[in-house]
Amino acid sequence: MAQAFEQIINTVRMVYGSSFYLPLMLAAVFYLIIRRQSAGRVVLVSYSLLMLAAFLLPIVYLILKPFFRDGQVYWRFLWLIPYTVLIALAATDLVSSLPGKAARFAGFVVLTAVLIFGGKTVYTSENWRRSPSFEKVTLPTLQVLNAINRNRQESGNDQAVFAGPIGVMSRIRQVDPSIRLYVGRNLNMEKLSEENPRLFRRMMILDGSMTAEGGDFGGHFRAKKVNYIMVFDEAKADKNLSANGYEAVSRTDNWTLWYNPDL
Repeated sequence: MAQAFEQIINTVRMVYGSSFYLPLMLAAVFYLIIRRQSAGRVVLVSYSLLMLAAFLLPIVYLILKPFFRDGQVYWRFLWLIPYTVLIALAATDLVSSLPGKAARFAGFVVLTAVLIFGGKTVYTSENWRRSPSFEKVTLPTLQVLNAINRNRQESGNDQAVFAGPIGVMSRIRQVDPSIRLYVGRNLNMEKLSEENPRLFRRMMILDGSMTAEGGDFGGHFRAKKVNYIMVFDEAKADKNLSANGYEAVSRTDNWTLWYNPDL
């Protein structure tokens, strides 16, 4: 539970950072609570508080974790909280209640300035980076894809069954859906270690987290008719794959793409 709550806090920090939007939303909720409310506002405030409370509960995080890419995109839960509506509603009500046009105008200027300068601009360098492709896949994925397609043309074999690290397998078909995968791209590695230890070990070898020494790593993929294998060099799989008919068709500083011309 403590680890889950720590992940929730890290998610809040990632989304809001040093901006004032979360405090502004809480201030807006508090303001709307103490003001005389219509039935619609009561429902809006109650719903928002319920969603915020649910988001902060570790038990909710653990239940929803599998549906949010193992918790990686749990921040999307915050989309259910209409904080922009709450802030706008409270600000409008506050400015409208001020006596006189001058006071209302001054209140409008101050609140607008707070919203403009209290947020986290999306144009800072930390929020932007150049994508290597239109499909926004990672550079290794794009490099592997280009190597596969180049080898397809040179070999005359258009069939491509690919095995590689889960981060690459999960994205490569975004660019080229004609490439078939060794396994589905939505593997839950945490559960896989218990449910299928052999598959878990193969995926860890592809990722370079384990070595291929002392096992029939290449033989398994040959039997499954996987003709393209991307594996990180830390796996020490060169001899194993070469012995099973695989040839290196592309290398970088830390990974190699292997191809079996007989498949």
